[in-house]
Amino acid sequence: MSKLKSRLFNGALALMMMLAMLVTVGTTTVSAADEEVFDGNPTITKEIKKDAGTTTPDIDIVYTITKKGFNASSEIAYLPNIGSVTLGFDENSDVTDNGDSTLTVTETGTIVLPAIGSGGFERAGEYIYTIKETESSISSDHDSMTASGVEYEMHVYVINDNGLKSAGVAVYKVKDDTGATITPVKIEGGETESTIPFSAVYRKIAGSENATADANGYTSFSVGKTVTGDLGDVDQEFEFTLNFKSSPLHTATGTYTYIVKEGSTVVSTDSFTLGGASTTAQIVVDLKHGQEVVVKDVPTGTTFYGVETGFGSYTPAAVVTSNGSSATFDGTKGANMNISSDGTADYTTLLGENANGATVTNDYKSTSITGIFLDNLPFIILIAVGVAGFGFYAVNRKRNAVR
Repeated sequence: MSKLKSRLFNGALALMMMLAMLVTVGTTTVSAADEEVFDGNPTITKEIKKDAGTTTPDIDIVYTITKKGFNASSEIAYLPNIGSVTLGFDENSDVTDNGDSTLTVTETGTIVLPAIGSGGFERAGEYIYTIKETESSISSDHDSMTASGVEYEMHVYVINDNGLKSAGVAVYKVKDDTGATITPVKIEGGETESTIPFSAVYRKIAGSENATADANGYTSFSVGKTVTGDLGDVDQEFEFTLNFKSSPLHTATGTYTYIVKEGSTVVSTDSFTLGGASTTAQIVVDLKHGQEVVVKDVPTGTTFYGVETGFGSYTPAAVVTSNGSSATFDGTKGANMNISSDGTADYTTLLGENANGATVTNDYKSTSITGIFLDNLPFIILIAVGVAGFGFYAVNRKRNAVR
């Protein structure tokens, strides 16, 4: 009987210890001795993901560190102030190529903790602070970046060990990127590269840098048509198949307007949809001399290629511009013409923040049925007249000689 009581007692004791541990984890109250903590001043790292072909925004992002409580209470009188951390981003910030037409820009700053002792952490115990982003939003008609809703708790441990000493700093993620409260997740602080992470996505409209929007938005991409040559028919329509692929960063579905114009006159208006990250869409338009198709407000990072369907004896050529840089390509008479930054039928043309587009020229050379270039006809006539005149002179001279 005594053995049974002993077993019941030990089981109850074990159960109470487990419950105590669960309560402790649920309130993020931990023992410094049981946690892998930051040994010194923790760092904050912000990663901004952006599309290739965009300039890093010039922005200062501020992180405030607010007093929350001492030990298990909300008492903050014993907590020393900790200064905010500001991370400055600009075109000189560190950039990593992610290999998928996206880039990651990174800046890191250090939380400077007060000293242990007078004027700082003056008592043994657990000092609790919150860390959150307070200034980081960008919002304009052509670019945006949303502040992170992530929030962390920082627990600074000070112990009595022949005087006050630091026992490290533990950090827990307590809110997700939307600002919703979550079960606390510990940030491992024992490694050299350990840091408190924040992230964001910078978004921009292709073609919007140093440009002005009209009533339909910014021109992200355009294809213009020119017909040349004495036999070139300016009323002949040429078929274009245009293909677009969204950036991996643009997860939301977007619908984009395209307009066929002749000068300032709108010929037709339509739209296409990209259904999220790395999805594709295709449009087909007919253009004649002096017309262009204009695509509006497509995000940077979108990639493109097009094909003009070959027609008759027209010889195509194209000038393709991607993020402000242009390349020229010559086609084959009567054959299809690829429209891309490398001349292939693949998504290689990046729509960046600068100008993007193409001009396609179709030339019909003026050749006569006999193969004689009509451009030289006046000279041929003069030569023929000269030959005829010389023949007439020779015949008359021979007749006079006979007489």
